[in-house]
Amino acid sequence: DEVDLDSARAAFGALLDRYQKLADSIASLQSEPPTDIVRRVIRAADRWRSLDPDDTAACQAAGRVLLRLGVRDAAWEYVTTPLADRPGEAPQWSSLAGTLRGQNEFDLADRAYRSAFDAEPTNAQVLWDHAQMLEQRGQADAALQFYRKIAESSWGPEFQSVQEQARKFVATH
Repeated sequence: DEVDLDSARAAFGALLDRYQKLADSIASLQSEPPTDIVRRVIRAADRWRSLDPDDTAACQAAGRVLLRLGVRDAAWEYVTTPLADRPGEAPQWSSLAGTLRGQNEFDLADRAYRSAFDAEPTNAQVLWDHAQMLEQRGQADAALQFYRKIAESSWGPEFQSVQEQARKFVATH
């Protein structure tokens, strides 16, 4: 069977957009979501993924809705599914961390930053960004640990300026 991929993407994207609006309404009213909405979101995302060889848009859309509904573990599974084929690519994890941070999903962003650093432990920028987020959350002690690690470890020349900033930060705190 052939599927018009553009039409399928548009239809499922529109459906998940409607679920997003419903999730936003539920969250703004601070009410419990209907019991079947999570199941419907997952079913729609999984149908989309079964038709589309690139599951990124489906997973991101489902992840956003599930986060808004407060189903954090399922949301994490969806937003990280596209990365499963590329677990060693720190930029992908860092990008996800930045997105989650921008959505004030700090616990999930923390997990993504840790995955980024696991994927590329020679990348001081990942630690810097992670420390910045921790500061933003008011976790100064945890951030200081990252700054110290950046300041005291050996990094490639491309991270020299990050290391210098970390050293200055550590010296003043």
